[in-house]
Amino acid sequence: MSRARTHALALTMLPLAGCFGLCTPAPPDPCDLDPIGCGGPEHIEVDASCPLEGELQVEVGEGEDALHVFVGGDHPTLHYGGQGGVHMALGVRVGDPSKDYPGLEIHFKVELRECPADDPGCEWTSFASRGLVITDDDLWTITGGALETTGYIVVLDGDPSWYGSGGDVLVKIEAEVKDRCGRTGAGLFEYTIEGGGGTYGTETGGDSSTSGDTGTDTGTAGDSSGSA
Repeated sequence: MSRARTHALALTMLPLAGCFGLCTPAPPDPCDLDPIGCGGPEHIEVDASCPLEGELQVEVGEGEDALHVFVGGDHPTLHYGGQGGVHMALGVRVGDPSKDYPGLEIHFKVELRECPADDPGCEWTSFASRGLVITDDDLWTITGGALETTGYIVVLDGDPSWYGSGGDVLVKIEAEVKDRCGRTGAGLFEYTIEGGGGTYGTETGGDSSTSGDTGTDTGTAGDSSGSA
């Protein structure tokens, strides 16, 4: 048989080695879903001409498209990648943004504590962090005078419920924000996974709560009672 005929036969048989339409498509790369592709600078340039002063009112939340501000009893959604990675899609609400000097620097931090909350020697352990800058007004919405932006991928070191060795695991999610006027503020949310080492979370888009978990909102610089 000629080499050309052999090549043609191989191409004909190639689909037979496939999935016959039964393959599950690979999940998208999380950074393909991120509003800025997981890239960009981490520090904003402050405009010295801005006259605004004071502290920014910041609340932290989550959501791929629309922001939900965390409130007491919430359980952040964990998203699982095809290679075993775990991430959150985080965002912020800023209550008093500058319309004349648009742009924000945001630093997200996730920390764990695997010992009793009343243990004075217990320390927080860094579990994830990400810094970013947004200057494109297509990346935020203004609702009731507050700026909301969300969908930023923060990759975790794992599923928080895998930790704790059967004890409670405290999780802290914080967003520190700076605007072009040099004003700063922070939003903070904490929750507890009771009896760590179990199973927590669901796939992207699912309800990530379990009956053994309790969420606690420790307050932010702004009012954290609402959600978008």
